Amino acid sequence: MKQIRPGSLFVASCLALLVTSLSFGIRAGILGQLGVEFHLNGPEIIHVTMVIPMVLIVAFGGLFFYKRGHKIKQALQTA
Repeated sequence: MKQIRPGSLFVASCLALLVTSLSFGIRAGILGQLGVEFHLNGPEIIHVTMVIPMVLIVAFGGLFFYKRGHKIKQALQTA
């Protein structure tokens, strides 16, 4: 099994946080425009931009880890 390099892991984590923060910033900047364009009020915007994606992530993430989780767990235990 390959050894995880702490430096590479740190850089990858920083890049992931940067991309996440930028996407949240962009989304926050266009929420008002989306509300006007699609005739949505505050709770509807929250539902469309937060609740539905979270449900999809939980469903597909759960399916992924159900199918691949045992391999990931074995790899982590042998490290």
